[in-house]
Amino acid sequence: MGNLSLSSALTTTERSREFWRSVLLAGGFTALPRWTLDPVAGVDEHEARIPDELVAALHRLANELAVPFSSVL
Repeated sequence: MGNLSLSSALTTTERSREFWRSVLLAGGFTALPRWTLDPVAGVDEHEARIPDELVAALHRLANELAVPFSSVL
């Protein structure tokens, strides 16, 4: 990588960093409903069976990424 490419990469990285800094400093939030054992009106739940092959693949993915199984769900 030549000096020009390295300089360009650093400039791009700095611009990206500044962009995300401004986005995060702008604030704001997204309100999410809290989970509850006793759903109230307007809240619903859905259960679906996940095929064994998919569960096994998800376990492999969690192991490959070194994250808890729940993180890949």
